[in-house]
Amino acid sequence: MHLSLDQLAFLETAGGRDALAQAATLDATRPADVAALRKCFHADQAAAAFEVVAARRKGRLKFGDLADELIADVEAVEQASSLRVARHKARRFAERAAGRPAWDLCCGLGGDARALAELMGNASVTAVDRDAGRAWMAQRFAGCASLCDDVATLALPADAAWHIDPSRRSERGRAWRLDDYAPPPEVWFRLLATHPDACLKLSP
Repeated sequence: MHLSLDQLAFLETAGGRDALAQAATLDATRPADVAALRKCFHADQAAAAFEVVAARRKGRLKFGDLADELIADVEAVEQASSLRVARHKARRFAERAAGRPAWDLCCGLGGDARALAELMGNASVTAVDRDAGRAWMAQRFAGCASLCDDVATLALPADAAWHIDPSRRSERGRAWRLDDYAPPPEVWFRLLATHPDACLKLSP
């Protein structure tokens, strides 16, 4: 389930926190439990609460106790780097970036942005995603600035170092060819030509 900005905003309210607490005690696969939550909240709000609870449970394998902070959907968790991997990359990236601003492109829910912010400071990191919901999630989880923009046309500051984890999923399923990544390789090479201090996460 892809969470809308309205659903995400609701989950930050007192009512949203109550919905999450109730959803955590229920089973989203049982019609009676779904009906019970819908008695207290609109159907889309109840669905969002169940989705976040499922995402948090799935996220514990990648984020440990930090998964309880997530306001995200299951797909975002599945696509995210684990915190262990993100922190390993962040240490190497911080050495290369040498105090310059860091841009996490295709940031998703913000796992890599959070690891970068832990080392470099929140004010030094900007998370970017063309999906407004993902950019919202990253800002909340990483505590850094976020931007909803298309990496393919993004103009980075002259002194920026950047990290990218391009999407390996499409409507046809998982991508196995570099040309099927989003954004595609020509975007990476364009960015590398002007901003060579970078980290690219690619599958084998």
